[in-house]
Amino acid sequence: MRRILFLIILIGGILHGCRASGGYTINGTVEGIEVGKVFILKQKFTKENWDTLAIGTVKDGKFVIKGKVQEPTAGYVVMEGMMGAIVFLENDAKYDIHMASREVPVVTGGGQEQKIYQGYVDISTRMTEEYHKFSPDMIKALQENNEEKKREFEERMGKMRDAFEKEQVAYLKQHGNSFFALFKLATRALGMDVASVKKDFDLCSEELKKTEPGQYISSLLPRLAKIAIGATAPDFTAKTPDGDDVSLYGTKGKVKLLDFWSSNCGKCREEIRKFIPIYNEYKLQGFEILALSLDKDREAWVKAIKEDGAPWVQVSDLKGSKSPLNEIYGIWTLPSNLLLDENNKVLARNISSEQLKEMLPEYLNLKQ
Repeated sequence: MRRILFLIILIGGILHGCRASGGYTINGTVEGIEVGKVFILKQKFTKENWDTLAIGTVKDGKFVIKGKVQEPTAGYVVMEGMMGAIVFLENDAKYDIHMASREVPVVTGGGQEQKIYQGYVDISTRMTEEYHKFSPDMIKALQENNEEKKREFEERMGKMRDAFEKEQVAYLKQHGNSFFALFKLATRALGMDVASVKKDFDLCSEELKKTEPGQYISSLLPRLAKIAIGATAPDFTAKTPDGDDVSLYGTKGKVKLLDFWSSNCGKCREEIRKFIPIYNEYKLQGFEILALSLDKDREAWVKAIKEDGAPWVQVSDLKGSKSPLNEIYGIWTLPSNLLLDENNKVLARNISSEQLKEMLPEYLNLKQ
């Protein structure tokens, strides 16, 4: 009897294992295209940003892709002429995707991670719908140049945006121990302070921390600690347009702004022009700026410097996004900056020109 019971348990375990080892299936329909290729791309947290997970063939406007993943995986389903679809792949999950030209793909089905992702997307969808409700009145106010109405709408939009952002933060915290939340954290960690990254990362299980995005965050934490507020920023040396070597530590000032920018970043150029009067006002009191360009094209870099007329020192290694300084300084997006004291200790990160103008009198000991 015991032997029979043992065999039943053993067979049951084998059958359960077989079910658990099944892969994912994606069934897709494509409007307007009878034949073609569909690719599932995977974002990698390395310098080689994308990897091809699978390739499917469209026939008679339909395709089926089957595969297996070693761990939950964020995939991007793409086809020429179509908008891409994000899928969080899990084994034993089935996904249905409908793609049409100039339309956002519709994804249904999937596993638990896809459901969590969709819940996050729903928050953004509701925000967009709320914006659309009063956009006609906003457009009318702009056309009539009604300043009072414009300020009213801007204030309303700002409050709405803040409310939805708080909802998204709360949602991510609620689902902090999910692969989706971990993946989301990994994609934005470079733009966050180390304490915030660690706090969100600690919501994840040890199993999740062993996944690819988890390992990436683990490797990133020590680097983020080097540029945390209160830490001493690492030194570097880069060349000016004239070929001279300039280092961060060799740039003297009671307060220094290390500004990261590029010639094709419109927001960067806009902020640079706003920095100029602030620099001219506080330079004699000990304020200095060192601008580090993430350009690859020397001509474009030099042209932008001349057009903007910034009077401070400009340097670059002309390696663009592959510059090692991206990782060292946690540059996630541009513009980015660090405000440092005379000993290169970080006072603030990623501040606007308005914030800089407010902070300088205090840090330069100019307040009465």
